[in-house]
Amino acid sequence: MAINAAQLRREIEEVFALVPYPGDDGIVGHKCWECDEVLAQYKGKRWQDYKDRPLDLVGPPNRQACSFFTPEAFRYYAPLAMLAASDFFNEADLLTDYFIWNLSPWESDMERTAENAVRLAAFAPTELRVLLLFLDFLKDRHPLDYVTGPKKGEVASLRKAITTRLEGAKKENIPRPEK
Repeated sequence: MAINAAQLRREIEEVFALVPYPGDDGIVGHKCWECDEVLAQYKGKRWQDYKDRPLDLVGPPNRQACSFFTPEAFRYYAPLAMLAASDFFNEADLLTDYFIWNLSPWESDMERTAENAVRLAAFAPTELRVLLLFLDFLKDRHPLDYVTGPKKGEVASLRKAITTRLEGAKKENIPRPEK
């Protein structure tokens, strides 16, 4: 059964509600002019304050900010990227693609694959399940982009990476985060 935007929103808001803010020093991982811009844009900003208008923080021209986030900041602001894509897909422009690209394994770039694996490892199992719901939502609502189109490979590789992490979590018997 396909999930609708309202159901996805509820799942995102509930599961990510207690993810801690990474701290002002935990938003970007190094010092460069791009990171300085991202830090200035996100410093002190709670994702919950933007959940009804996510594009105000993560939309154009800030859609590439997730590329500069630490894994903790990526996890913290992930709800906004998912909400923007589910509620404002066209206006979000390339934000959805940047979000997926910054989590997906890349066959042609092992360094990038390792960085993305670290980002994905920051997510708790319940959050990974919401990421899977989000991917299903995209495939259902935008099949020309995410089922038969050029982005199907990224979605498939991300789905596989998430599923592998969840299977590993079951084997390790990792407890779910408390709510």
